[in-house]
Amino acid sequence: MPNENPKTELQLLLNDEKCTLEDIEQFHELLDGSINDLIDIRRRIEIERNKSPLRII
Repeated sequence: MPNENPKTELQLLLNDEKCTLEDIEQFHELLDGSINDLIDIRRRIEIERNKSPLRII
């Protein structure tokens, strides 16, 4: 079950070593939305990452 605290969601995103500026910008755009939007953006980011076989270090 996903976390339902926006600050925790943001912290998890920022602590993720694969987090990009684009991820943060997408999250920022949704800060005015509901908690479901925040949870959804993390899921979409994870899905997109899993599609790409390449990882920039």
